[in-house]
Amino acid sequence: MPGIIHYDFGDAIRTICTTAAEDEKDLKKVRFNKAFYQAYTQGFLEEVGDAVSAFERNYFPLAAKTMMFIMALRFLTDYLNNDIYYKTRYREHNLVRSKNQFKLIQSFEEVMG
Repeated sequence: MPGIIHYDFGDAIRTICTTAAEDEKDLKKVRFNKAFYQAYTQGFLEEVGDAVSAFERNYFPLAAKTMMFIMALRFLTDYLNNDIYYKTRYREHNLVRSKNQFKLIQSFEEVMG
């Protein structure tokens, strides 16, 4: 499906480059894995080639951070709306997911600068 490549890239990074599950309660385990980021980015660029300009590539880190933020807000919003969108296994599941994504943003900023 056509769309903005930054959303796909950012969501892949958000999902792949974390050291913990999306719903890990122990936030000490949530860290951004820069080596995974670099490996994924290299493979991604090898596949897309010249379809992505240097200007667009410059925004890949922002795309990753933006998707983490969007998902943190979506999980938090769903939690505040009594979990009507995402399936949950326990009452504060979406709150845990939201905190997890905010922690991932913090770690991303520490690792990526």
